[in-house]
Amino acid sequence: MRVLKQIGRVLAIIIAVLVIVLSVSGIAGSWYVNSVLANVTNQVFSVVNTGAGVAQTGVNRAEQLVTDGRAEVQNASTTVTSVGQHLEENSPVLTALNDRLTQRLGPTVEAIQTTLAPAVDGLRTVNQIVTVANSIPFVRQDSPRLDKLEEATNGLLQLVADAQQFQTTLAQTVVSEKNQVTNEAVGVLTDLATRIDTRLANLEATLQETQQEITAFQSRMDALNGRLLTIYNLATLLLTLLLIWIIYSQVVVIRSQWRGIRTSGADSSAAALPPAEAPAAVASPEPPAAIPVESLPPSEPAEAPAVPSTDIGDVEPAVKGVEDDQ
Repeated sequence: MRVLKQIGRVLAIIIAVLVIVLSVSGIAGSWYVNSVLANVTNQVFSVVNTGAGVAQTGVNRAEQLVTDGRAEVQNASTTVTSVGQHLEENSPVLTALNDRLTQRLGPTVEAIQTTLAPAVDGLRTVNQIVTVANSIPFVRQDSPRLDKLEEATNGLLQLVADAQQFQTTLAQTVVSEKNQVTNEAVGVLTDLATRIDTRLANLEATLQETQQEITAFQSRMDALNGRLLTIYNLATLLLTLLLIWIIYSQVVVIRSQWRGIRTSGADSSAAALPPAEAPAAVASPEPPAAIPVESLPPSEPAEAPAVPSTDIGDVEPAVKGVEDDQ
């Protein structure tokens, strides 16, 4: 039984050492995993923020171009309405207007289309990442609406066609010499200008709404990134404290088992030693031998005390007097 106990204690120490090694490895591994998760999370949110930033930049730039385009169209519509009744007299004004629209309106509409293309791609990337993230349980994020921006981008083709038709009609009106054509052209130009301005106004409203959604989305992503990093750190810290407690408990087990091994070894050594001889008993003094009575010298009789002598004659009268009394 003693050997089995020793083996059990040794096995307990070995298991405790293995648990300590695994716990130390777990602490190092948990912080490594924490670092990896933090880097991956930062990279993912960096991609999201980059896509949102590209979309934000493109939308802001497109909004400014739309504002400039609306100003040009409104100016052209006002000019055409003012000078349209006197085409021949104001031909130089319309010529200058045609040149201005050729230099500004057409390139502005094309620039809007070019600027919104990367913005749409950025939002598309953001939506794909958010869709994957939403597949994770307890994760739900709303990305900026891409359908409205795509619809507005597709509408730019009609806007470009209207702008080209406006410039073509204005160019034909400038070289015309018939008032009949002039009146008809003024109506066509006014209608085209109104339609272009309406399309640009709708596009501007869509861009403003998209810009607000992107700004709110970026704020939510920054807050979510911070929360995730905090959760990673807290979980790693709790796991570290748990493993430290396990290490401490195993150290206690090792000390206890080692103390048991040493105690058992000391008992075994004591049992292996030969028994010690009992100390010799101290001899008690023998009583003196009895001396036979016969060997004792005869004791001399003690002398009787001296009795005073009394005459018989004196005793008799005394005895007789006692008897008479009785």
